[in-house]
Amino acid sequence: MAKSDRLATRLVQAGFFITLLAAWTIESALHLINPILFPRIGDVATNFLTVITTAATLTDIWTTMSTFGTAYIIAIVLGITVGYIVSTSRLFTKTYEPMLAAFYTVPLLIFFPTFILFFGTGVKSKMALGCLAAFFPIALNTIAGFNSVDLNLRTAAMSFGASRLQMLRRVLLPGAFPIILTGLRVAFIPCFASVLAGEIIASDSGLGHQISQNAQMMETARMFAYVILVIIIAAAFNLLLSTWETRRGRATA
Repeated sequence: MAKSDRLATRLVQAGFFITLLAAWTIESALHLINPILFPRIGDVATNFLTVITTAATLTDIWTTMSTFGTAYIIAIVLGITVGYIVSTSRLFTKTYEPMLAAFYTVPLLIFFPTFILFFGTGVKSKMALGCLAAFFPIALNTIAGFNSVDLNLRTAAMSFGASRLQMLRRVLLPGAFPIILTGLRVAFIPCFASVLAGEIIASDSGLGHQISQNAQMMETARMFAYVILVIIIAAAFNLLLSTWETRRGRATA
């Protein structure tokens, strides 16, 4: 993407957020909506400053992010492993790829009650839900990535006597990595959202728990403050992954 295109994109994005904040400010000044349902921007800003300067918030952030991080890492290991195994055989690909794609269309939140029965209301049930949500996009992109590697490269490596491990390290992973990286970025949002959803539904700690608790107590300004904090964290991680993906794309171009 040219620099002018990137600048135009950033200006449009900035304009969107400025317009959103302006509309919220106008609504707050005119009192168009009941503040119990939609809080004033000033109240949210005050609560946000209170939230981010409270020691307990660090504990909630750590609970949510450690749960998410563990679920994400497990999903990466399982997704890439399963994706590689499926891609080693054309029969496996034709058989299991449609099955994985079909399971991916199922609303995975319906399995959360089962995870609670197995793991309780602690972090393990949220970890399982987040891992399940991230597994499918990673596995499917891994299959697509390995299958996209040029057949001539595979043939050349085999003709030089490359072992299966050498083929994986020297040919398959480098060739498939851009598509796998896209899967990692795509999997981030459902994994993070699933962990938060689990905390909102059944938890006694974490950012999702704070959102749920403040909603039940009708503390909407404080609830919005936690929502904004979650949005900032998610946007920051997504930006990091997107930047990494872009740089890797340029390096391999």
